Amino acid sequence: MNARELLAPDAGAPLGRSRARVLELLREAAAPLGVQEVAERCGLHPNTARFHLDALVAAGLAIRDHGPRPNPGVRRLGRPAIGYRAAGGDGSGAPTGERRYRLLAEMLASMIAGLLPDPAASAEQAGREWGGYLAEQPLP
Repeated sequence: MNARELLAPDAGAPLGRSRARVLELLREAAAPLGVQEVAERCGLHPNTARFHLDALVAAGLAIRDHGPRPNPGVRRLGRPAIGYRAAGGDGSGAPTGERRYRLLAEMLASMIAGLLPDPAASAEQAGREWGGYLAEQPLP
């Protein structure tokens, strides 16, 4: 098993070339980018760019940024400008989103297996206790 599988085994499918390019553009940008600007820089139709941006937001990799109005005293018609920026916003491009604990679980399980006289029985007992806990939870 490789490190990526241990760290994020269920992280989903790869982004694909266009979506990865959109995310890269957001990470490199100094300020939030609008749909039109992303479309132009990536060579995409604005609707396609919006589709990729919305998917990145849904995946927690990008954030919608409702920027300030340029002149608060002037009433503007139409929708307010919306920009997009990479999640993490610090410009580091560091991955963000849900944490994965599989590697930690693997390490703890191997340590416990080495310390207990009968790890299989202990695992079964832990499973029964966890199942009991889950069964006792109130319905949503």
